[in-house]
Amino acid sequence: MVRFPYTLEMWYEEDASQNPDGSWIEGAHEWRVIGRCNARQNGRAQQIKGQNGDAFLYSFEVTMPADTQPIPIGTKVRLFDSRGFNIFDRSLRTEAKPKDKDTASYPVQDSTKADNVTKTRDYGCKVYQLA
Repeated sequence: MVRFPYTLEMWYEEDASQNPDGSWIEGAHEWRVIGRCNARQNGRAQQIKGQNGDAFLYSFEVTMPADTQPIPIGTKVRLFDSRGFNIFDRSLRTEAKPKDKDTASYPVQDSTKADNVTKTRDYGCKVYQLA
């Protein structure tokens, strides 16, 4: 069994910057590979308490290696298998920007360093990093 069979990507948006001549350069807007991970679907409709103490329902629990950088809450993430299929909705990888309401990516709703798992709230992910 492969411990981390999926590839985790996050949507990255960078602000525009100004050149010395006053012109503007558009910032990057792209999917970036974070690393390998594993994921379990929340088949029992379990709820967990987030960092703010509120309980929420999550769709997937994602586990990453301990050396993976934390992903900010609210960041859209997506997971792909070795064949390039998104495990959330079985679509093929694209470079398209995530939509507000889609099934191909989910916002990180809670992130816990101790366990290194991220779960998604209401079709989101909870991400944990292994210690």
